[in-house]
Amino acid sequence: MSGFNSFEGLLADNAKGPVRVSSRSFWGAIEEAFIDAYTRCDLETVLAEELKLQWLKTDHEPTDDDFTKRDVIRGYTAGWELPRLVALARRMVTELDVTGVLLDEMTALLAEYDRGGGVGTPAKNLIFAANGPKPELVLRDAVNNDIEIVVDGEFCLVFDQPIPADGLT
Repeated sequence: MSGFNSFEGLLADNAKGPVRVSSRSFWGAIEEAFIDAYTRCDLETVLAEELKLQWLKTDHEPTDDDFTKRDVIRGYTAGWELPRLVALARRMVTELDVTGVLLDEMTALLAEYDRGGGVGTPAKNLIFAANGPKPELVLRDAVNNDIEIVVDGEFCLVFDQPIPADGLT
């Protein structure tokens, strides 16, 4: 891509400290990658048909002649929070034609997001919604956080699936 790249500073600053992960940084990376990789007409197809995103603007259509590439992108992603932006960035890296410096920038943002605070491994135990007596839990292995429901397990829900990239809702 020629011209100004809003993320050159992000990677250059990486030597000073970690890449700043925020909704704004992901918005910028996503927009720049889409703008660089696709024509305006192709964006409509990629966003609606390949990525299956929903058009959010009720007063306009993505085919409006006055819309720029950025308007089309925002028409599909307006109001998205960080987890959804991260999930979209992951899909862009794996499914779409994002290459070169823009791919490197998005990969760096994703790596920093993944490195962020909290537990470094996927969530292991999520137990909620007791519908009756509260369950009794036993910690079988404190190092690996292995728990067992020993009494009243039939009265609670146990979520045992991997948590999606865009979180749980």
